[in-house]
Amino acid sequence: MVKGDEIGSKYNERQPMVRAAFDTLEKKFAAEAWKAEQKAVALRKAGRAKEATAVLDDFMAKCVEEGLAAVKAMKAKMAD
Repeated sequence: MVKGDEIGSKYNERQPMVRAAFDTLEKKFAAEAWKAEQKAVALRKAGRAKEATAVLDDFMAKCVEEGLAAVKAMKAKMAD
C-alpha cells in the first residue's frame, strides 16, 4: 500500500509518513520498555515469575495494539 502500485508511484509521498509514524512509536516503546523490564526483573527476583511474565505480556500487547492502530490510521490516510 505504501508503494501505491507495482511501480511505486506513491512511495516517495507515503514512505516518509509511515517512517515518521513508526519512528515515533519505536521511541515511545523504547522509553517505556525499561520500566516494564525493571518491574519484571524485580518481580522475578521476588519469586513472582507469573506476575513478571504478565507485566511483559501486557506491555507487548499494548505495543501491538498501538502499532495496529497506527497502521489502521495510515491505511485510512492512504485510501483517501
